[in-house]
Amino acid sequence: MDKALRNTLRNTVTQMRRLLEEAIGQALQGQFGIHGSGQVEPAQAMLHLSPEDQAFRQELVVHLEHIKSGGYSSKDAVIQMVREVAFTHLNRLCAYKMMESRGIIREAVSRGSKSQGVMFYLAQHKEDYALYQGGQQDLAYRHFLEWLGGTLSEEIGVLFSPHDPANRLFPAPMALEQVLNLLNSPDLASIWTEDEAIGWVYQYFTPKELRDQARKESQAPRNSYELAFRNQFFTPRYVVEFLVDNTLGRTWYEMRQGQTSLKEKCRYLVRRPDEVFLSSKENLGNEYAINWLLGEAGDASKAPGSLNLSHAVGPHLRGLYPSKAGDALEEEVLRRVKEEGPEKIPTQDMLDCMFMIVRADRFADGVWDALHAETDLMMREIYRRVLKSRQPDLPQAELLKLPVFIPYRAPKDPRQL
Repeated sequence: MDKALRNTLRNTVTQMRRLLEEAIGQALQGQFGIHGSGQVEPAQAMLHLSPEDQAFRQELVVHLEHIKSGGYSSKDAVIQMVREVAFTHLNRLCAYKMMESRGIIREAVSRGSKSQGVMFYLAQHKEDYALYQGGQQDLAYRHFLEWLGGTLSEEIGVLFSPHDPANRLFPAPMALEQVLNLLNSPDLASIWTEDEAIGWVYQYFTPKELRDQARKESQAPRNSYELAFRNQFFTPRYVVEFLVDNTLGRTWYEMRQGQTSLKEKCRYLVRRPDEVFLSSKENLGNEYAINWLLGEAGDASKAPGSLNLSHAVGPHLRGLYPSKAGDALEEEVLRRVKEEGPEKIPTQDMLDCMFMIVRADRFADGVWDALHAETDLMMREIYRRVLKSRQPDLPQAELLKLPVFIPYRAPKDPRQL
């Protein structure tokens, strides 16, 4: 989602928020006697309400007191409640739009009360069909949205909870129509199939001026609500992928010693150009050789020869590599050493090749003499790289070219990671 599209969404969400907040505020005052100033009319003045509405009004008053207990004034508590209800309505409408776009539900908001899903609903609900035919489309549509939310609440209980105040504090028909027109703007047509859409809606709902004002008045959040909106910044997909690729993905990559398709699939997996995977303690292999080599590094005159390497690692390599795969690797690396020189070959490949050559069950008199020149070149190139990696203050570009030795990580069932 590019910046221009996000800016369009920001402006649209701001307009929808204002429309919903104004409509909810009017419903609170006109129907339930709860004013934007914070004044709450006495219960005796609300005798015109049905017993059910009176009980709901009492729930609203209790909820206001709960908000005030968090440090809000009476006026700010009403503003907060209005914002909560408007937020719920906006999220629900956006959720319907996103589910429509994915074919999860029938059309519910794209054409308002004329949406396909509404027609199917009316065919099965005679009383609402009568309302719709009698000119009360707005009431029938409200009943449809309540029914749809109740159906979805079985799977998404938090957003579509049947006990949420938003179920009774519904925006007026004209306000809802204006909100739906904004929601269905052609400029946003491509956004509703994006996974990130609802996250950006969350972020853009909180007014920037509210966030700025809270930070100006106090360096630290003063209550749980401030803590939420002051730190409410949506995390884009690429950030999430980077974190997952380099935690779970990296763990699996190291357990598989680089032999996994994740290195192509994890786009943000950080890998060094020249990685060497060390073996387990039970199967010493290259770990034994590298530790031995690191112990010698520091004095070029002590550069070990290939024969020394064979004595160091030969006894520990029986059965380390399957014969056919090992033979093919050995042949390919030796060919490249002759044609290109060892400078262009990864450290891991050179070590694996030499380990094949000096494997205890293959080593015999006469074999070494024929291969000594190539293996000696590889050994000295590895030694040069290790020696250089220990030099202080190397430029970043040089460091990236040098081998990095990755400690052995025991394999696990991925379900246990």
